Amino acid sequence: MCVQVQELAQLLRSCGAAKDLANAQHAHARLLDSPLRGSTYLGNLAVEMYGKCGSLDDAARALFDSMPRWDVAAWNAIISGYARSGDLDEAQLLFGRMPHRNAGWNPSEICYTAVLAACSYQGSIEEIQCCFRSMREDYDLTASPEHYCAVVDCLGRAGHLDRALDLVECLPFAPKFVGAWTSLLGACSLHGRDPELAAIAAERIRALKRDSTASYILLSNTYHQSFG
Repeated sequence: MCVQVQELAQLLRSCGAAKDLANAQHAHARLLDSPLRGSTYLGNLAVEMYGKCGSLDDAARALFDSMPRWDVAAWNAIISGYARSGDLDEAQLLFGRMPHRNAGWNPSEICYTAVLAACSYQGSIEEIQCCFRSMREDYDLTASPEHYCAVVDCLGRAGHLDRALDLVECLPFAPKFVGAWTSLLGACSLHGRDPELAAIAAERIRALKRDSTASYILLSNTYHQSFG
């Protein structure tokens, strides 16, 4: 039985990683036809798989709602799925419904990565700041480079380049996380302004990363928009 659990788990993960909905459906059918169809662990993986395949409302959510019991992994999987798809409203609604931490139900770092990324994509500065504080103050989670990068990206998308720079310069990572500088450079290119800051970001990226071709393209775009 243990071998079968491992095989099904690997199958579900592989289909999710490949974002292959057709094979995901076959994998789910195989799970339903097995003696392990009631496994919460495999059910969680199936929810995560459908979420990665982009089949949320008609598959992942239906499966989540039909589960006889939920654990924290199931909540993290469905919330991450909606956040990853850009449906911030539904992700936040489910996030609010998640049982309280006093019951031992804590969102994972991966869940917060997805929620922060969705906030960033929508430019929701107040919401991303609230989520960022919550993960540290309410759940004692240590913010990762990806979490900080999402906040930098959100500030940059909204045009708050100075605030984004302030955050990048105080990142608690050594060397400074290249993804944050890339987000900052992308924001300069997006808004077509602050070529001096864009040049600084491009130089930092060059110092941290051997292949910086993309950064010079963004820098060139910034100069072109700024100076015509």
